[in-house]
Amino acid sequence: MKKTMVIQGNLASETPLTQKDKVPMRGKIAFGLGGFAEVLMSNAVLSLALPIYNIGFGLSPILVGYAIGIPRLWEAITDPLFGNITDNTRSAWGRRRPYIFVGVIIASILFAIMWMPPSNLSQTSLFVYFLTVSILYFTAYTIFIVPWTALGFELTSDYNERTRVMAYKTFFGSVGGTFCVFSLYKMCFWLGPDKNELVGVRIVAVFFGLLMICTGILPAIFCKENTQSQSQPKIPIVKAFKFPLTNKPFLMICGTILLMIMAIFLVNPFGMYLNIYYIFGGDKAAGATMQAIGGAIYGVIGMGSVPFVSYLGTHLGKKRTLLLGECVVILASLSTWFIVTPTYPYLQLVYAMMVSFGMTCVWVLTASMIADVCDLDELKSGLRQEGMYSAIMAMLFKSGYAGVIVLSGYMLRLSGFDIELKASQVPQTILNMRILFIVGPVVCVGMAILCTSLYPITEKRAVEGRRVLNERKKSANIKSESL
Repeated sequence: MKKTMVIQGNLASETPLTQKDKVPMRGKIAFGLGGFAEVLMSNAVLSLALPIYNIGFGLSPILVGYAIGIPRLWEAITDPLFGNITDNTRSAWGRRRPYIFVGVIIASILFAIMWMPPSNLSQTSLFVYFLTVSILYFTAYTIFIVPWTALGFELTSDYNERTRVMAYKTFFGSVGGTFCVFSLYKMCFWLGPDKNELVGVRIVAVFFGLLMICTGILPAIFCKENTQSQSQPKIPIVKAFKFPLTNKPFLMICGTILLMIMAIFLVNPFGMYLNIYYIFGGDKAAGATMQAIGGAIYGVIGMGSVPFVSYLGTHLGKKRTLLLGECVVILASLSTWFIVTPTYPYLQLVYAMMVSFGMTCVWVLTASMIADVCDLDELKSGLRQEGMYSAIMAMLFKSGYAGVIVLSGYMLRLSGFDIELKASQVPQTILNMRILFIVGPVVCVGMAILCTSLYPITEKRAVEGRRVLNERKKSANIKSESL
């Protein structure tokens, strides 16, 4: 039986990591590869939406924003409903695995269709096509993401093993971001005849749809569910909502994640537009190349940071490590005024490195912290409802991304961006973009730091809560055996 070190201030003690709590390597890798698929599914659309539908097809950036945003708001309804469905599912294959398997297949097919609109569509028809497929796609994504996230929360009950499990998820998600998401637009030029990205995107969409299936079904095949929870009574939808929405630690984590999403992705399009119109004078292919290089650097640093973040999280503490990552993101944003310059185009990669480390802290530690929150919920309610927590988390991510993509369209307009100016933008537009690229993240991350600072669950409290739950289960088993 292995030991894990519990650090509280200057005091250290040891708690046992039982064989039951230890997740085998096969399970960690399978769950982590689900993260690879999840990153593709959630980020590939955002990576391609504006460059393909706005720059390529000429659709208004505001309409592009609505085509992505409306489906994500629709999911604010479907996610909690599906979270309750998966919590209440009773099957020979478990509560989560059947939905993971089916959801990723449907979403992958729809992803390919999304980038194949019929030719000669009017702007209105193009918008309707994109919106319709997006609604179907993100609904299928819900069927995958909600049970997959819930599965990760229940793989282990050990405080530090949870951080290690989420480290695998973040590592493989970084692989997906490195070699896939950030290079998608560039691949469209590589694969399209005569560098026609609108033809190349069709090939890219089919290939990555298949890649989503191959990685996304693995958690359904190789991960083991907590079957004990299937014996609990089914949870009415109103009751299922009650505990997460009144759970203060959970709401603080939600606020942190939402604000960090806004900090990075609200101004993310500005990075691409600044490269195309400021750094490279209107050269879309060169801008796409820099985006791919920056994405690769982001992903490589993210992958390399995962073991370090996992180590810090289990020794320095989850909360302190998360605060460290948030501070690094603020410094990265402030630095862009000096390092995003046409004089030294590659200097901007420093920004990608710093943000990558900071966001790795966010993705690894917040997921691990929510698993601890689920224990707190069980202490109060007597029920395990990881599905509802994962649904609210998915709703948060999607609503955040929806709001971000809609607002980013308005922010592009606010900056003065004009799609009719093919080769360059006026100097005032470039200046506005550079200012917004700094101010937005600094404000959002500052608020995220406040949310993180208020998070109250320490390692000592989490371990004690787990001990009480284990004693409850032992007592319940003894009573059932005596009957």
